[in-house]
Amino acid sequence: MKNLKFIYLAFILAMFTLVSCDNNDPIVDQENPNQSASARTSMSELKSHFNTNGQLRTDNNPTNNVLFDFCFDFQYPVTFTYNTGVNVTVNNFDALVDVLVAMTDSLYIDGIVFPFNVEVFDDATNTVIVQAVNNELEFITLIESCGFDDDDCVCTQEYVPVCVEVEDVNGEEFTVEYPNMCSAACDGFTQQDLTDCEDFTPGDDDNDCFEFNYPISITNSNGSTIVINGDDEWNNILFATNAYDFVYPFDVTLLEGNVVSTITSADDFETLLDTCYEDDPCDCPTVNDPVCILITTPNGDHIEEFDNMCEAECAGYTQNDVVDCNTSNDCVENFTITVGECIDETSYTVTFNFIANGYDGDFTLYTRNNVMLTTSSMSNLPLTLTMPLSGFDEDYIKVILDSTVPCDYEEEWFAPDCNTTLPCWDFVYPVSFNHNGSTITVNDRTSFDNDFDSNTDTLVYPFNVIINNVTSTINTPNGFFVIGEFDRMCE
Repeated sequence: MKNLKFIYLAFILAMFTLVSCDNNDPIVDQENPNQSASARTSMSELKSHFNTNGQLRTDNNPTNNVLFDFCFDFQYPVTFTYNTGVNVTVNNFDALVDVLVAMTDSLYIDGIVFPFNVEVFDDATNTVIVQAVNNELEFITLIESCGFDDDDCVCTQEYVPVCVEVEDVNGEEFTVEYPNMCSAACDGFTQQDLTDCEDFTPGDDDNDCFEFNYPISITNSNGSTIVINGDDEWNNILFATNAYDFVYPFDVTLLEGNVVSTITSADDFETLLDTCYEDDPCDCPTVNDPVCILITTPNGDHIEEFDNMCEAECAGYTQNDVVDCNTSNDCVENFTITVGECIDETSYTVTFNFIANGYDGDFTLYTRNNVMLTTSSMSNLPLTLTMPLSGFDEDYIKVILDSTVPCDYEEEWFAPDCNTTLPCWDFVYPVSFNHNGSTITVNDRTSFDNDFDSNTDTLVYPFNVIINNVTSTINTPNGFFVIGEFDRMCE
């Protein structure tokens, strides 16, 4: 975590200063009761999300939402302390940005008045919750959970937007848009969390059929009215605003013809957006008569289903692209994933198995972002591979059969925790041992640790071990104890 060592060091030094004074010595410069290393850390981090003009940067704010691009949002008002000892109370996020921009190397926030409340995202419930911070230790815990220095999740700049729907502290639902699935997965969302990206995002470059005639106003979920004076303010305001409503009426200028139009209600605004987004005059019926289209990509073929032929034609396809929808249904069945042992801190073994309705040709496995893992044959199943850890809570695989069989299949599973130091030695599996008159054979270290009782069980010799990446054969108990007793192998 960013400055975590500094936080603990500052805390230790502060304690040392307090206890090292003689009781008869006067306290000349008592520590400011509001002083907080966490306040300075969080304000420095938050400042990095804005440029010197106080405008939100686009390079490190993929969602334009403070909860997901930063970590938390304060509930206002909140009082900070400058390094000069002067307190400043901020009543909203806009005022906080003014404080951030004014910070310099000689004038900065280094304290906060406890207690205060913050809003954080609870990924267990997909809701925004309020969390109380009563003291510096609780603030340290919050900062540590933010992971400001975690750079494990690196995504491309590809813009293929995906959206998730979450709930704010007042129960109002709002949509968060990510530039691509990788960015969403970095925050713990999966394909099952996605929703349609149909909500209007003010200031979007795609909304180019009209311009707002400023000033306009919105109300947030707390009932507060926010006045917006220009395009540059949209990003900053939305950064700390979740659910909101426009204050009607307001005027817009239609770019075609430079005509001013008054928007008097939500229905008027929806009609305006429908006009803007209607790039193609397709007006398809709502009838459900599915058709399937075979789509060819450099990473393989897949099938996309449309509600009807009109929808497919509006997307640019013809009857020549239509394939049997049943081809894509249940093309892969009984898909199983068996997670094995960690190889190191970046990979582990995993075994895949499935059937494909009589198909016996080749298939290709892809990880996230269509990175090819391997190509193999159905005859090689079950297939055990080395799986790279993606850095997400869930790892992902996609199966694409040979292009003559248009089919793909996706699956996710919880990734193992390989962030531990592997032992300096291990068995070469399988290994067997005698247990209550029976011989048990295990294929991994976890099974051995769970099943082997060192008080009653005996190993079956000979067997091989790997010691610091060197394989050796152990023929007798004496040979085994040469490399150290179980509990002291790695000392």
